[in-house]
Amino acid sequence: MNADGTAEQVLRLDIGAFPGILMDFAWHGNTLLLLTEDGPGKLSVFEVPLSNFHPSAAKTLHTFEKRGELGYQIVYVPR
Repeated sequence: MNADGTAEQVLRLDIGAFPGILMDFAWHGNTLLLLTEDGPGKLSVFEVPLSNFHPSAAKTLHTFEKRGELGYQIVYVPR
C-alpha cells in the first residue's frame, strides 16, 4: 500500500507454490524477494516480478547452505 493507506494489495502464497518453507519476504518496487528453506540445511532466495506473480516467473537468485540455527541477515543489491 501507499504511505497514505491507499492502493492496498493482498499477496497470497499458497502452500507448495515455491519449494520448501517460506522463511521471509521483502519487496522493492515491483519485485518480491522470497527466502525459503528447501529441506534440511538449504536456503534459497527467489525474485518474482509482482506484475506477473506466478511461481513460473520466479528466478532463483542464490541457493546456499544453512549453517546452524543462528539468524541470517541477507543483503540484496540489485544490479
